[in-house]
Amino acid sequence: MRKKLGPGTAGLMIFTVMHAQIQVNNGLTFGITGSNAMIDGSAGFSTQSGAGPYTGKGIIIPSVDLVNFQFALTAAGTSFPTWFDGMIVYNNATGTTLTAGNRSSTAVSVTPGFYYFYNPNGAVNANVTGGQWKPIGGNSITVPQGNATTGTVIAINGQMTVAQQITAQMTADFTVPATNVPMVIGNLNREILDNENRYSGSATGNSFKVSANGTYEIIINAQLSSANGSYPVIGLWNDTTGKWISRVNDTFSAPDGGLQTYTLISSADLLAADTYSFRMANSWAGITLASQSSGSTGSGPVSQFSVKRMR
Repeated sequence: MRKKLGPGTAGLMIFTVMHAQIQVNNGLTFGITGSNAMIDGSAGFSTQSGAGPYTGKGIIIPSVDLVNFQFALTAAGTSFPTWFDGMIVYNNATGTTLTAGNRSSTAVSVTPGFYYFYNPNGAVNANVTGGQWKPIGGNSITVPQGNATTGTVIAINGQMTVAQQITAQMTADFTVPATNVPMVIGNLNREILDNENRYSGSATGNSFKVSANGTYEIIINAQLSSANGSYPVIGLWNDTTGKWISRVNDTFSAPDGGLQTYTLISSADLLAADTYSFRMANSWAGITLASQSSGSTGSGPVSQFSVKRMR
């Protein structure tokens, strides 16, 4: 006599299958005694277990659009007590993740590849907003806003990115009068590198902004001409706060009309909300910033200013 399974029996069987450890080495077995593995498919399909070189099985990870993806939270906290910490997906989209709705509050630039959801405090905070999508392996290089394709690759928040960098040289000498007010430097408009298009230089001034808060390396090599015994200062100025960020100053010990090179190698925290400029001042005498270093055997650029994000 054929017996029918009632809904309660069928539901119990499905519940058991869903919560059992599964072994599929040599047939489907619900249960792997004394093991930390939840699913094991290696025995019949790996070269270590004797399978041929052309035999193999893989897992197809679901493909999602992380730019628009958001979590369904109906079962979060009950079926998923970790609030999806460690969840792996294959992303098929290029862009920046959204932050509104049931999503991470951290916007991340994504390209096609594998990502996992990092949410270590999800169980404590009972949310997904504190988590972040992070790349796995080779898809970790992202291009920052401004389509930067030239520059140094650095790690920012676990992702590889092209660092913002500005490098500019003088196109002609520039002179400022004697003043204790830092004067913006003009003719600093030969852009060697401005990979996010945030620098502006003209015959009378210069300014730039950084795309994100961070620590930036500041390098200045400047050849000056001033009065012997004066005290020129040159460096990076915060236009927003009206203060020096980093500077170098010394006694000008060359004869009047002579040349002396000032070098600054430093680093400082810069803010995306502020505007910056390269400036110089000398309360005792005027200063001329040289564009070229010339001699009987040739000439070449000598004064160069650079800012590059480090982290």
